[in-house]
Amino acid sequence: MENEHRIRLTKSGTVPSVCEFLARESETILQAALRQGVKWPHRCRAGACLSCAARAFEGEWAYQVEPMLSQHEQSQGWLLACIAQARSDLHILL
Repeated sequence: MENEHRIRLTKSGTVPSVCEFLARESETILQAALRQGVKWPHRCRAGACLSCAARAFEGEWAYQVEPMLSQHEQSQGWLLACIAQARSDLHILL
């Protein structure tokens, strides 16, 4: 059976909200969110437009392709949900 990881998503805004969903290691974080009805801003699904960018505070993720983020942005926890795949449980701020 494929590994799944729990994603805790905190959405900022006028009324902050928290939701959780599971992501398989073979799918992107965005694919997992949309599959489970979580609304997440996105456009290109290829890591180029940056509309799905979010910041992770806990956990590990990997990319199959190089993200359009600087090394500094990546070291600060920024990820592109449309190309990032969870490798552990994650806590993400959107």
